[in-house]
Amino acid sequence: MECAARGIVEEPCASGAHRRCGSCGAVAYCSKGHQFIHWKVHKEECARLATQMSRIDMLSQFPFTFSVEPLALVLPVFSK
Repeated sequence: MECAARGIVEEPCASGAHRRCGSCGAVAYCSKGHQFIHWKVHKEECARLATQMSRIDMLSQFPFTFSVEPLALVLPVFSK
């Protein structure tokens, strides 16, 4: 998982993002400093993400799965 503050802060990420938001658990950070800086952005969506994360067991019962690999778009090629 990538640090949620990556690209927002000037200093590079310390290592892998092993810290999670204590409220929602949906976003991860590489350090406490990056978590503190990113809070200005994250606080607006934290409650919504916490609600979604509380329903994760219900979502796992849906009759479909998500692919790990991104699906390739196949666009028709038109010749002139």
